[in-house]
Amino acid sequence: MQRLDRFAAHHPVAFGVVATLGFLLVVVAAGVVAFPVQGDAARALVSGTVMLVGVGGLLLLMRGLAWLGPAGVSRVGDRSGWARLAWVLVYLPVVTLAAFLPDTDRALPHSDVALALAFETLVSGGLLQELTFRALVLYALLRAWRHSPRGALCALLVSSVLFSAAHVVNLASGAGAATVGLQLLDTVLAGLYLGFFVVHTGSVWPAVLVHGLGNAAVTVMAAGTPGFVETPRAWLTLLVLKVPVYLYVIHLARRPASVVVGP
Repeated sequence: MQRLDRFAAHHPVAFGVVATLGFLLVVVAAGVVAFPVQGDAARALVSGTVMLVGVGGLLLLMRGLAWLGPAGVSRVGDRSGWARLAWVLVYLPVVTLAAFLPDTDRALPHSDVALALAFETLVSGGLLQELTFRALVLYALLRAWRHSPRGALCALLVSSVLFSAAHVVNLASGAGAATVGLQLLDTVLAGLYLGFFVVHTGSVWPAVLVHGLGNAAVTVMAAGTPGFVETPRAWLTLLVLKVPVYLYVIHLARRPASVVVGP
């Protein structure tokens, strides 16, 4: 672990790239293991379980590095920071769902399918992605660049780009270039404000909560909509609806914030 810790300290960007590849490996493994499983509910449960094993491995890794506290995983965080973000944590899942609501008839899928999909998405978006990019990667960058005047900003930017790059694989799902391009833009911006949530509160859990709930709501809704597809219009709508969040985060960034980096 000491060698890995030194590698992260001296080569934080390379460490972030390796962590991103590790995240993609877990996602691919989940898809491969779940592929032959029959039934939507069972397939989602298997996929979510494999990713949950990946989350466990990630937590063990951060424990071995003694990063759980400094990276905000074992911390609830600053209460006043949570309070300042309260409306954002409610607003973001709501507008995410609103942006993707289709014009066609929709209904909730069967309860077993809905629960299985919610579990899979909460593990993937809420836990695996946030612990990888907002805990492991962001902390490595913040720690390495903590003495730089713009170290925190650079750490947020690099972790956001890596987070967005991990979504390029969506091209393999058949999504159009325009759809994926807008999604990549959204994920870069989302990575910035989610990373700010961590820095502002000293905890990764606001990011886990808002990311997991937003993704789960859209996934369950999509499962109940025949022929549902993500469109460039939906992603553009989401970007516009998030403008108040971008402006509010910029406003908060000018105020003193609790910093996730420990001694």
